[in-house]
Amino acid sequence: YIGSGLSGQPNISSDMDGIFGGKNMIVNTRDFQWKTFTPMQLNMDGWGSNEKYPHALGEPATSINRWYLKLKSELLPYTYSFAKEAVTGMPLIRAMFLEYPNAYTLGTATQYQFMYGTDFLVAPIYKATKADAEGNDIRDGIYLPEGEWFDYFTGEKYTGGCVVNNFASPLWKLPVFVKAGAIIPMTNHNVGEIDKNLRIYELYPSGYSEFVEYDDDGITQAYLNGKGTTTRIEIKNNDPSKVSITIHPTTGDFDGFVKDKATELRINLSEMPKKITAKVGSSKVKLVAARSMNEYQNGTNVYFYDVAPNLNKFATKGSEFEKKTITKNPQLLVKLAPTDISMNGTVIIIDGYQFDTPDTHRVSTGSLAA
Repeated sequence: YIGSGLSGQPNISSDMDGIFGGKNMIVNTRDFQWKTFTPMQLNMDGWGSNEKYPHALGEPATSINRWYLKLKSELLPYTYSFAKEAVTGMPLIRAMFLEYPNAYTLGTATQYQFMYGTDFLVAPIYKATKADAEGNDIRDGIYLPEGEWFDYFTGEKYTGGCVVNNFASPLWKLPVFVKAGAIIPMTNHNVGEIDKNLRIYELYPSGYSEFVEYDDDGITQAYLNGKGTTTRIEIKNNDPSKVSITIHPTTGDFDGFVKDKATELRINLSEMPKKITAKVGSSKVKLVAARSMNEYQNGTNVYFYDVAPNLNKFATKGSEFEKKTITKNPQLLVKLAPTDISMNGTVIIIDGYQFDTPDTHRVSTGSLAA
């Protein structure tokens, strides 16, 4: 996968769970996990011992694979933006040295991890290290570049410039890290049911960062004639306790472009902020605190402090996996009423912002770049 991108072919795929083999739930599940962070997933089982569908081997593989397939769908706007870049520039799947060139990444030490775009670092479980019978394992040798990184599934903070060993990876968990400052455009979790009247951004404020989201009709080659849109999102967090989030007006057009969209922000943090203000265009927006997730989901111009976001939302009903409690760091959810995004920018100001999570599992090397 890394080599294909380096060779100028970013649109790589391969057979899910391999075209041979089969009947190994752990291999099946681990394959569906890391290929979530790839351009495509190919279902083919020509010489396998069983069909390679995500539900072929029963529970808990079915529940876990469904979760990761939903996540792949949710990340489509992020992936699509980097797919546009890959037409003439950097590939989606990036060797570590493309983003972080140094003596360590230019060797073979990071050949089993990669960057997905600029914000996700993925370290697949590619071998059994200390696996038990259920497939729970650890991952060694994860190189984190300089800067701050967060475990995407827990929110735990890691200080980079190190190698992480003994990273706990139960069967459901792929080692995925997101860098501080990340801006992740998202959508709802079924590709065929995308709500074109809603845009979603997950944010990890830290210093200054920006992202340019790209979109087009997703079907034709009209993009070759300039038919597409871009939206620039900025985060300013130079004052550690104050965050300014700006979504600039969308520029461009294409057939089927929906201008009137609601906006949802998912801001990762560790405590409820002191104050949240919003402005759409030139008008201030009064935000109302929702008392429950249900009230938030059914409200407009609302915010909600989700103290423990539930990640286990797609398990098979009645399965043992459905009983698992899997949560991550708190998030501040903000939802704004629809507006013409080609005309109006959006600004959110957060006072009293904090994202203090444990800095754990750090194994300093001190000589990675030597």
